[in-house]
Amino acid sequence: MGASLLFTTLHYKTAWLIDDAEAYGIGLGDAFADSWTRLGGKLLGRSSEPGTTTDFTGVLTTIGNSHPDVIYFAGTDATGGTLVRKQMLSVPTLKNTPFAGGDGVVTPDFVKTVGVSGGPVYATTGSIDFTKTSAAQTFISQYKTAFNSDPTAYGLNSYDAMNILIQAIKKAINSGASTPTDRSDAAGAAKFRQAVINAIKQTDWMGVTGHITFDANGDTTLQVVSEFQIALVNGAPAWKFLASVTPTA
Repeated sequence: MGASLLFTTLHYKTAWLIDDAEAYGIGLGDAFADSWTRLGGKLLGRSSEPGTTTDFTGVLTTIGNSHPDVIYFAGTDATGGTLVRKQMLSVPTLKNTPFAGGDGVVTPDFVKTVGVSGGPVYATTGSIDFTKTSAAQTFISQYKTAFNSDPTAYGLNSYDAMNILIQAIKKAINSGASTPTDRSDAAGAAKFRQAVINAIKQTDWMGVTGHITFDANGDTTLQVVSEFQIALVNGAPAWKFLASVTPTA
């Protein structure tokens, strides 16, 4: 969906892809490259830079010579996202070039470090816009009180996922499933695990992220991608919600 935002909505036509050479980044990069080219975008190049890299100026200078409409980073803030975005400002040909990424950069630390200098910054997450539901607002308020910080991109999803798992375990036990007798009871563990999976399939849960059920493939029916841009919100840099869209195959 990041490719759709950049190509269809923002009308960028050329991109350079950087991944962090790790499983998440490579997978995200592959998905972006496939979607980008299918939409009609031109991929000028792809660079795999290990997450331990601290100086990206060399590769960024090379990228700048091709003048891409946007740089897409597939990875997390900690595996190069933050440094790539910051170091783009020191490369004259990239100083005002847009930067985009996936959910791995949608973190409080990234936005605080990067700010609003240079070209626009975009990202997507596979979740709802939490400002639109009262249950989410209650959770966020309680989270801030407990931890003195905002929850991360999937903090609310993780909360719902754990609650669903706990309820499934309770349902399995109440339906007669037996827990393993001890850590060596592999057969008992497999049987109980399947009972929990069966209970999850029947989930009908109203959580802080919305109404959650699962389809025959085990995928959540609450399918949405949210698009964000870094902007000043109440005088401070923040991830500003742009739109929610339904993902397509």
